[in-house]
Amino acid sequence: MASYKYNSSGKCPLLTASDIPADTLCNFENGCLIYFNEKDIASKSQVRRILGAFQDPSIMNWINSNHAYLITLSFADFMMELCSNYMDPDWEKNI
Repeated sequence: MASYKYNSSGKCPLLTASDIPADTLCNFENGCLIYFNEKDIASKSQVRRILGAFQDPSIMNWINSNHAYLITLSFADFMMELCSNYMDPDWEKNI
């Protein structure tokens, strides 16, 4: 099962490899928002700054294959794309 790793030293949070439970992805999203705030990262740069946070090979391949598109998204839209591609379709019922 994937896990979320973040320390408050101003570094980007990490999401480890494996299946992603909804609560872990929620923690990751919140960690990213804290990171953006701490580092004063502009909205247009947020997705670009967290693309290296994923350690799962399938997510890394998805990012590499869709990089040009993904960096045009807002962080909220990126998270929706991530959920639609890597979460169980009924994941919202498990929160």
